[in-house]
Amino acid sequence: MCIAVGVLSVFTVFNSIQDAKDWAEQYPDAYGAARADVRFAPLLARMATNAHLGYFTDLPPDNQAYSAAFLAAQYAAAPRQLLMISPQTQPEWAVGNFTKLIDFASAGAVRRRTRLRNLHGFRKRRDLIPSEINEMIWVALILTMGIGWFLSNALLGGAWSGPRWMMILGEASLAALFGPGLTSVVFFFMTVAGVGTAPAVDVMLIALTTLSAAIWWRVREPSPHSPPVRRFPWMWVLVGASIAGVLMLVLDFQLFSQANPAGEWDASGIWNLRARYLAGGPETWRYALSGEVGGHMAGASHPNYPLFLSSFVALQWVAAGKFDSAAPAAASLLFSMGVWVLLGASLARTASLALGLLAWLVLLGSGVFTSQVPVQYADLLLGLAFLASLVLLDWADRSGLPARLLFAAGLAVGFAPWIKNEGWPFAIAALGIAAWRFGGRPIIWIVLGAMPGLVATILLKIVTQGREGTIPTTIGEALAKISDASRWWQALAGFAKAILGAGPLWAHPLISVAALAIVLRLVPAAERRARVWLWAPIAATLAAEYGLYVVTTADLNWHISTSVTRLVAQVWPSLLWLAFLMLRPPEDYFVAQAAVVTSSPKRKRPRE
Repeated sequence: MCIAVGVLSVFTVFNSIQDAKDWAEQYPDAYGAARADVRFAPLLARMATNAHLGYFTDLPPDNQAYSAAFLAAQYAAAPRQLLMISPQTQPEWAVGNFTKLIDFASAGAVRRRTRLRNLHGFRKRRDLIPSEINEMIWVALILTMGIGWFLSNALLGGAWSGPRWMMILGEASLAALFGPGLTSVVFFFMTVAGVGTAPAVDVMLIALTTLSAAIWWRVREPSPHSPPVRRFPWMWVLVGASIAGVLMLVLDFQLFSQANPAGEWDASGIWNLRARYLAGGPETWRYALSGEVGGHMAGASHPNYPLFLSSFVALQWVAAGKFDSAAPAAASLLFSMGVWVLLGASLARTASLALGLLAWLVLLGSGVFTSQVPVQYADLLLGLAFLASLVLLDWADRSGLPARLLFAAGLAVGFAPWIKNEGWPFAIAALGIAAWRFGGRPIIWIVLGAMPGLVATILLKIVTQGREGTIPTTIGEALAKISDASRWWQALAGFAKAILGAGPLWAHPLISVAALAIVLRLVPAAERRARVWLWAPIAATLAAEYGLYVVTTADLNWHISTSVTRLVAQVWPSLLWLAFLMLRPPEDYFVAQAAVVTSSPKRKRPRE
């Protein structure tokens, strides 16, 4: 059964490559963001980076292309703010998207002082990926990962055990959260203070790298002796399948990213757009928190969204001195690989190497995970924070509550609300359950670790200039929606559909886990009960997300269809981790067989 799960998972990833290839061929630059970068470049080169630009179009608002055209223009114009032209809004310059050629001078005159420029070639097909965005931004990324590695190694000490290669991968997966998390917080504070310039960012990265390296040198511990790997005769098959599967996943990522360098809808409409505003400096960073973003269209303006991902991407852009599409793409792959690696490495440390490899394969076979890898959203980053928090809290509980592990767990918990608003119920539940289980002194270390992320998020809420448009404004409005039973069923059906669509039926992750549970059986009941508390933060997160659907002021069908898969992706790695913790390792059965053979008495030879 273990081999069957691995083979089916690899075939699932292989099928996703063909899907990515078909998508890339049919929908290159699906939302026009990369083309808009090229198209508007002649005009934007003449505009100050803090300029206000008007926008209008001959597309009617009910046209399917209306919102995509505006968001592409908005992304290309950033860090300049793009505003819909109205009697109250009359900027000097304007851009637009048109289905046919018009008299731009006359159109500008009609709109009073607004000047329009005919950028010749609007309707011509251009190269989707300009040559200048094919260079990778390495320095800032390498320094950030170095900061994260020094911190993870210093905080975890001798907590890792198991194969050495798994320990190295595990530390790198936590580095992918700690390094970008801390640098994004510091960069946000620098931006608010007006010192988020390229030289200042370089100095900050070098200083944090030096400081984290000094901390690591001061508190480092010798690597723990790796115990011998328990025997499982088909381990090589699982290792080979994992390597093949992850290579296919990277190929899938490459195919998608080449065709859509600006990512999916929310990447250019929210996450990377806000990164451009932050990278614009002291005169434009507030645009990232403005309700004017998105032209007041439903789902396009989220001034309350946290800034972990946007701040981290902006930091790389500032350090490089240009908007390079490689930066958000590399961040998306980094966080996706981080959550995948941490799932298997943590299980290899806690349970067994075979279970860790099986968890890797099941996650690779989960379409709800692989579909989010190249889109440049923050959901898998949030999944990394969720999983890291649970893993570190569990290790602290098993290891006698050392302060270092508690602080590391708090760091991961605090980054969750800094990534997305869905991180708040998780963080509150995680801190509450930790206080209940660990007591007073350990929770102090967790809270101290959570401070960077929590303080940055609270400051963000204070300076935000708008509000989330999908939240009811009155108690009466919320109660009216809560009393509508159909909304409860509709939200439940949305979650069920997303879970059922997590993979193909012939290799569905839930079926794979259920089959492994039947074959391997569960760990003893006492051990299962000892880990039940770890489910509380995930349960609180799912309850909060479900409740948001019930009370949302947006069209419920639209809200569910555009977000429920991403919400499931946030918790999916943690759910798999919790499920695999309940399984007996495959190695147990081979150890038991060996013991039986060894302990059987030798037959005495008869005397002659």
